[in-house]
Amino acid sequence: MIAAGARPAPMLRTSRRGRGDIVAVVVLVALPAVIFGASAVDVLKPWLLPYAVLGAAAAALVIAGRRLRPRLASRLIAGLVMTDVAVFTVLCVVEVGPGLFVASDAAARGATEVRTTAAANPAPVRPVAALGYPGRFAIYDPDLLDPGELSGLDPPDNNASGVGAMPSTQGYTSTVDGRYAGVTGSHLATGDGQDTLDPEAVANGTLDQLDTSVLLTPDAYLVTQADGDGPVPGGPRGTGYRDMSADQRATWYLGSTTEVSTVEVPDADARPDAAAGTQVGLMGPDGSARWFNARAMTPSVLAITVAEPVASVAVMARAPGRPGVLGPPSIVAADGSVSVADGQLQDVLVPPHWEFAGLDGPFAIFANHFAQPLLRIEALPGRSVSGAWLRGSGGAPAEPATATVFSPHGARVVRSVTAISGWSATWQPRHGPATALAVQRDGLVQAVEVPPGLGVVTWTYTPPGFPAGLALSLVATALVLVFFVLGLLAHRVQRRRWPGQWM
Repeated sequence: MIAAGARPAPMLRTSRRGRGDIVAVVVLVALPAVIFGASAVDVLKPWLLPYAVLGAAAAALVIAGRRLRPRLASRLIAGLVMTDVAVFTVLCVVEVGPGLFVASDAAARGATEVRTTAAANPAPVRPVAALGYPGRFAIYDPDLLDPGELSGLDPPDNNASGVGAMPSTQGYTSTVDGRYAGVTGSHLATGDGQDTLDPEAVANGTLDQLDTSVLLTPDAYLVTQADGDGPVPGGPRGTGYRDMSADQRATWYLGSTTEVSTVEVPDADARPDAAAGTQVGLMGPDGSARWFNARAMTPSVLAITVAEPVASVAVMARAPGRPGVLGPPSIVAADGSVSVADGQLQDVLVPPHWEFAGLDGPFAIFANHFAQPLLRIEALPGRSVSGAWLRGSGGAPAEPATATVFSPHGARVVRSVTAISGWSATWQPRHGPATALAVQRDGLVQAVEVPPGLGVVTWTYTPPGFPAGLALSLVATALVLVFFVLGLLAHRVQRRRWPGQWM
């Protein structure tokens, strides 16, 4: 019975409302098994212990919640939810070590393939920053073939801080501008995509503008399995063909070290080319080359066979006598496996632009010899930059905040940072007041024109709409505080009106 004028205790209603949060915590404990599979959960067990404790606490609240006082139950539920959010936030930024997902990856690609990769690349993966390259890096692995090893590279969005951090051309920072994402292919129009690029951006100089000095990729994006049973499809029709002039050399990178025993190269004029002295070469891991005279295996196929398999990272060809068109080579390894040099990146990772520079675990390293510096000085129309110089300083890695510039006739300073709305620049001459400079677009990056003499250019960034956003945030904060105070006052009134319900 309830006494007249008394307010019913809100215990049952509070328990029902809180059970939604409790169920959410219980579901969160089961999420890793759903997302990663049971094999990954075995490896994740140490990281799941906090969630197990949270799950046990949630179960205890479900069982005993109705027996608790409403106020105590509400506090316990709120504390559980806050602890859950804190644990989730902390554990989500813990870097998962290399090899975490090897087991689940093996289930997807086959244990044999994983063992073969591990045997061919026994060296552990090093972070990209440890490779010693300046500027920025890029990773091409849109299919996430080996996510456990991928984490060891310190991929985009995991590289913004720390000693020796190296910036990337990809990651969250590339989503701030739709044009940037469209030109580089670093994200789809929807913002989706991870470790992906448009192959054309690799070849047409887009990455050069962004000071991308190194690119890493698994070999599956350079060569495909001859039976078509590879982890990813090859490039578009015609990939791997080389239109060669006389005395020109063609190169097909393999993306890994392969013990090559036979190479077959499609050639519509195989017999005349063989008679003219066309050669096929094998490049070793140290960059040395061994050349072999090609023979016409059929009227449309050139071939070489070596007595002892040769450890090779690339296949080459040269035609000393006549021009011709060669197709993607088929490489027969010592173990009998056959691969074809027609992967998605086969036509864009070519010398002298990109040069194979070794392996980092299962990832091939390609150095970019055409990468432009973080800051460079160019002549204005009709003027000379003779005697001009500049020196950058400050700012985040690969993002100089200032540049000291001297030019007798004025110059154009190009900064390898994406040109987006919100950037501004000022010119402080050695003598005289500072003046504003217009930040222009030079391809994807920024450029400013400085007057003659010695001075300092300073770049600053203010997010578009920041003043309006700040004002709205302040108003919202004020409203929250007002409602909080009103809530406290209402709570005190209720306690005075129904004191027996708040014991």
